[in-house]
Amino acid sequence: MDYDQLKADILKVNKVFYDKVFKDPWLMLVFKDVKQDIIERQQTDFMIGAFGGPKVYSGRNPKDAHMHIFVNEEMWQLREKYLREAFEETR
Repeated sequence: MDYDQLKADILKVNKVFYDKVFKDPWLMLVFKDVKQDIIERQQTDFMIGAFGGPKVYSGRNPKDAHMHIFVNEEMWQLREKYLREAFEETR
């Protein structure tokens, strides 16, 4: 598998996704102390490792990084909507 191309594709999706998240008045509060480009790169590295590629993600594990966030069904659905849109927009 060409992990360089996969990384570029995932980063493109993450850029579009986080553009939406950081513009959303509700979800942007979750990331108020995080720079968008950093979270985009961290999420990309995390996903590459999850897909079996090189393990270069150096952030906290999701359980520890998100323990302060209560995600209700509405927030989960909004996140899913933005992620689906990001996939569609980057085909």
